[in-house]
Amino acid sequence: MSPTRTPGEQQGPTSRRVVLKSAAVTAGLAAAGITVSGPAHAANSRPDRPDRPASVTAFMGGTSITLSVVDGALRWSARRGGRTVIGTSVLGLGLSDGTVLGNDVEVTGHRHRTLRTTWTPVYGRDATVTDHYQEQGWDLTDRATGIRFGVQVRAYKTGVALRYLLLDDGTATIADELTTFVFPDGTTVYSARDENAYEPVAPGSIPVTGTSTTDNGPLTDLPLTATLGDGLIACVCESSRVDYPG
Repeated sequence: MSPTRTPGEQQGPTSRRVVLKSAAVTAGLAAAGITVSGPAHAANSRPDRPDRPASVTAFMGGTSITLSVVDGALRWSARRGGRTVIGTSVLGLGLSDGTVLGNDVEVTGHRHRTLRTTWTPVYGRDATVTDHYQEQGWDLTDRATGIRFGVQVRAYKTGVALRYLLLDDGTATIADELTTFVFPDGTTVYSARDENAYEPVAPGSIPVTGTSTTDNGPLTDLPLTATLGDGLIACVCESSRVDYPG
């Protein structure tokens, strides 16, 4: 997901394309759609013990997303029906001054909720849409700089979502988003760039494309569809991209 900013903060330009390295997909915002809700669960929430990772998990309808701190660094993962959809993956933001948020953090606050509301779309099949999810959220401090930020994760019956929050007053320029999506071995992703034909490839085998006037690298446009080896299908997409149509 793209970061949510407090008033006065600025987000630098971020490409909607996705870079895949090895089995990881790096994306600007992430909501992963995957085909008996339970209470919010906190497991070993002691970030002062680097040998015992802190974690919280949101559950909904057989889908779960876990937020964790491993040796001081932020990580996340997702499961469906007990099967891994996203393995332990990196969370982080790079700021224009070189600061990296997520490498060495302290958890300073925790909140969770289960919410069920409805909203009215401008057009579509249904007059109202139900928004039902369980959410876990951490307030965090970067140990090196003291910058305060947060991460929210949500579990829905058919997918998961995550979002960054910048909590300090003032301005900030986001130079890079470091979120990764580590798919299980045997995954095939369907990659396309600039409206070209989709190519079914392994996550680490997306071809390098680009020209002297465009981004270069193993890049793909979103949404990205992935077929996992056990038959599950996942879709990585974006939302809450303020002032950007991607």
